[in-house]
Amino acid sequence: MQQQQNLKTVINLCAEFPGYRGLYGELDIHQLCLGTADYTVPTLDKIEAGVLAIMEIADHGEGSVYIHCKGDVYLFWWVFCSCIPTNTFLSAAGRGRSAALGLCYLIRRYQLNPQQAQSVLIKARAQVDKELYHAEQIRMYYKSIIMEAEAGRIHRIPYTFM
Repeated sequence: MQQQQNLKTVINLCAEFPGYRGLYGELDIHQLCLGTADYTVPTLDKIEAGVLAIMEIADHGEGSVYIHCKGDVYLFWWVFCSCIPTNTFLSAAGRGRSAALGLCYLIRRYQLNPQQAQSVLIKARAQVDKELYHAEQIRMYYKSIIMEAEAGRIHRIPYTFM
């Protein structure tokens, strides 16, 4: 998987699983640990750190990012391969933690509101929590992104793949 997808970064949202540090080191894969309790949405700080990491890789075409929130590496699901036309290949393994980060990436990258980003995720993976976009952390993140965009500090592009 590392060679096939040019995997460069793993974003581990598991509070209960430290990841495969030794293996990642051997394969020259960076792991960003943003430990989040199961059945919760990451904090705003963790969302911002995760989205920043994804954006840096996407902007520089440096490889793939995997987002996961389960200890079993085989639970990855290929969410974004059909809905994000960048060199960055993202995946996630869950309904909540990883999906929340993916949803926020869509909000940051594209001119999508939380409900629209949620629709993109659900098209790719029906198991995503249908009410995720209502989470306070996601609404706060969206509000901060809108303020940054209106101030001209960030640029978001239209999403044309719906």
